[in-house]
Amino acid sequence: MDEKKTHRSIDEVIFVVTRRVRPGCEQQFEDWLGRLSEAEFEVPGFLGREDIPPLATGQDTWTHIVRFASSADQVAWSEDEFCKALVEEVRPLCTSVHRSNNALGFGPWFATANESAYGTVPTWKQFMAVLLSLYPSIYLISWAFTSHLDWPFAVKLLASNILAVAAVSWITLPLVRRCVGWWMPASPDRSLGVEIGMAILIIAILLGLLLLFSLTPLG
Repeated sequence: MDEKKTHRSIDEVIFVVTRRVRPGCEQQFEDWLGRLSEAEFEVPGFLGREDIPPLATGQDTWTHIVRFASSADQVAWSEDEFCKALVEEVRPLCTSVHRSNNALGFGPWFATANESAYGTVPTWKQFMAVLLSLYPSIYLISWAFTSHLDWPFAVKLLASNILAVAAVSWITLPLVRRCVGWWMPASPDRSLGVEIGMAILIIAILLGLLLLFSLTPLG
């Protein structure tokens, strides 16, 4: 599910929680998740959450990407007695729970390279996610400006860069996150085959885009 509020903040905080649900407790967990989501919408500074369920193959954990307007809002909610009660309530339903450190901006995609805690995103995965987000954005915007606008090069370059950053920030990177967000955080429970398979899939998509764009060259 993808729940959002219209309020945005430059101090936005993003954190990631992964939970492995006990077999037979799936419905209870989803009921709990619904009550948690309803409660969060009443919390000051809550911006939204994405809940990515387990996949039939490979990933057997829930991934929750939660956003607050500031770290103060997030801390206030996590220290609220009702929040603590909800967190304690779900523990018996899960066999493991892991939470990333708080992060700003793009959050979990850009954890520092020396972080080793569960939930951080390895540098090579950051690279692949950004490349997959950036390549089609840059190509389509460059195609539009090169082919259809007779502006000075410096003006076209600035305008295309502004649009590319905006597209990645609000369109393509969120789309990539929705599709592969479950795979991004490091996880000791994920098999090597899943890690390699996802990397190969992303490379195949990039090669497919390369082939597609080669049929409609710039100019």
